[in-house]
Amino acid sequence: MSYRAAGLAAGHTAPAAVPSEGPLCVDLDGTLLRTDVLWETLWAAIRRRPLLMLLVPFWLMRGRAFLKERAAEHGPICVETLPYNEPLLRYVQEARAAGRAVYLATGCHGPVARRVAAHLGCFDGVIASQDGVNVTGAQKLRILSEFFGSEFEYAGNARADLAVWENCRAAVVVNAAPGVSAAVRKRGIAVALEIEDRPSVWRSLLRQLRVHQWVKNLLVFGALLLSHRLTSAGVLLDGAVAFAAFCLMASAVYVGNDLMDIESDRAHPTKRARPFASGALPLWAGAWLGPVTAIAGLALAAWLSAAFLGAVVLYFAATFYYSWWGKQKPIVDVMLLSGMYSVRLYAGGIACHIEISTWTLAYSSFLFLSLALLKRYSELITVTAPSARRGYEAGDVTILGALGCASGLLAALPLALYAGSPEVLLLYHSPRLLWLLCAVHVYWVSRLWLLANRGMVREDPVLFAVRDSSTYLAALVSAGILALAV
Repeated sequence: MSYRAAGLAAGHTAPAAVPSEGPLCVDLDGTLLRTDVLWETLWAAIRRRPLLMLLVPFWLMRGRAFLKERAAEHGPICVETLPYNEPLLRYVQEARAAGRAVYLATGCHGPVARRVAAHLGCFDGVIASQDGVNVTGAQKLRILSEFFGSEFEYAGNARADLAVWENCRAAVVVNAAPGVSAAVRKRGIAVALEIEDRPSVWRSLLRQLRVHQWVKNLLVFGALLLSHRLTSAGVLLDGAVAFAAFCLMASAVYVGNDLMDIESDRAHPTKRARPFASGALPLWAGAWLGPVTAIAGLALAAWLSAAFLGAVVLYFAATFYYSWWGKQKPIVDVMLLSGMYSVRLYAGGIACHIEISTWTLAYSSFLFLSLALLKRYSELITVTAPSARRGYEAGDVTILGALGCASGLLAALPLALYAGSPEVLLLYHSPRLLWLLCAVHVYWVSRLWLLANRGMVREDPVLFAVRDSSTYLAALVSAGILALAV
């Protein structure tokens, strides 16, 4: 049975009368979608059942069509939230409105392609991989020629599409690599439309590594600041290496976290713009980006000391657990988040050979727990999709707010107790001035929660605080108090 017969049996029909401009055939992966369905379904399958990774080579041995079938079977994806190429989608809708027949012609597995077509509602039919036939390259050309001859327009993006473009009426080139675009021009292929709106790969990589989030790793210098040893060059160097190690490890964690959260991120009003969720970076990039940054971070940690390496491994293990399971467990998730902040502070002391006092650990633990609760509180009041609530319900916002405020204000207690302890006399001549730090702390925490309650904290509270002028005012006043107390 020919593919035409198979396609007709599956509900894929060629138009009875082709309009004068000819039908428009549109590829899916990398063209209408800013991602690849095979990688999407494979990752969805592995995320649900990690041991399936062992079967992927055996599936591939039976051909790419079989691999696509098994991946789609084990890794169902939400086609409604996939990142579509909006300029091309508008072009397709305009062609359909003008009376042209429009077909989805893709190498992805047939059932997934039909779900995409049903969701978009702008295709007359679907031509896709099925029954062991992988509809790409020459195979796609054969099928399209059988249906439409050479009087069709084809939208694609890859080198494999060159064979189709050379034998159709006109090409629609979408976000093609420079070499592919050059080949189109060299071969004299008629181009009806060229869409180029991909973000810079390097910029997307930097966004994915979350360089702006590295500010959190400045906590490793907390031990230096509190011990008054910021002028020691050797200790500063150790602190800088520790900072770099945590930055690399944190970036590796963000890669894994974003891959794990890709479905919920696409349902989020702002997180949908993240590189993996938006398709700015392909999912396969995460397969090497995460491991490379993690190995580099571990190497730097090992260079410092075995104890610091142990702290970094503990941090990575906690974040790994958080990404895979912990974030779905209410209260456990915020305790893990606050613990990750404390580990940074404690690890900085290990790297710089400075003992972190129990006063510092008590203060930081309550403060970090408050910030972690603030993160969840802000998400609950700004996100409506249940899948993005991480195990919480909309009604939990009240209790989260109460817990967060209480934890943040409670952090002032160890600060006050420290100001009246015998240890403070070793570092400060006027320790009573340190009581003023409690007032600064209460102001800063209270203001942060007040803004969150008004819906103004729509991002990570640490990043919000870094951009908030009141944070710098509080820091400046605190520095002045400490200078007067010394």
